Amino acid sequence: MIDVLYILGNGSKDNKELKYSLRSLDKYVRNVGRVFITGECPKFVKDVVYTKCDDPYCRSLNHFYKVYSTFMTTDISDNCLLMYDDIFFCKEVNAETYPWYYTPVRSNKSFRSMYNLGLEMSYEWLNNHKFSELNFACHTPCIYNREKFCKLEPLFNKYKCDNVGLSPRIIYGNLYCRDVQEMNMDVKIRALHLSIDEFIIDKNCFSSGDETFKGNVENWLKNEFKQKSRWEK
Repeated sequence: MIDVLYILGNGSKDNKELKYSLRSLDKYVRNVGRVFITGECPKFVKDVVYTKCDDPYCRSLNHFYKVYSTFMTTDISDNCLLMYDDIFFCKEVNAETYPWYYTPVRSNKSFRSMYNLGLEMSYEWLNNHKFSELNFACHTPCIYNREKFCKLEPLFNKYKCDNVGLSPRIIYGNLYCRDVQEMNMDVKIRALHLSIDEFIIDKNCFSSGDETFKGNVENWLKNEFKQKSRWEK
């Protein structure tokens, strides 16, 4: 069994995404132990291990320190499956052996968001230290190991006052996951009226952004996951 960690920021008022993500986890994922939530804790959940954690840094650093805080202050399993509230499983998978997916498509250098700048800075750090430069920052779950992840704290600590920060997934994946990686196209739905059934035909999960959740995605989730999960009141 492997524990599952959700890192949450300030989400929607009713956290619909998390509700359906948990239902998909309950329906399709085998060998799930406990569910941990770090960040904010929605009122509808039950039987989870909650760790309060604010968002004082940029997006990438908040990711790192929420995972790091969970490893350092709880008894979460040494290997944990990282989840986001906007990831939804659609086929049966084994949590203990879920692969590290990477995509051949890097960030768009012409789109100079802080997030994309962080990705490029991560590739530069990897190149300078003679590591591979695969894009593990795709919208899928991944497995973090306590010892390996916590070893990265001195590196990420250097960027605490930076508005960009390194990408935890890109750094961790290229350092530690070269033997458990699989190439995959990004699973995030970016078109509002896309057919969900067609999109997921070759995928075991998919992700949606705030702009695409309402509409086809939400309606599909309502029909697919009518049963409450074991983590709902």
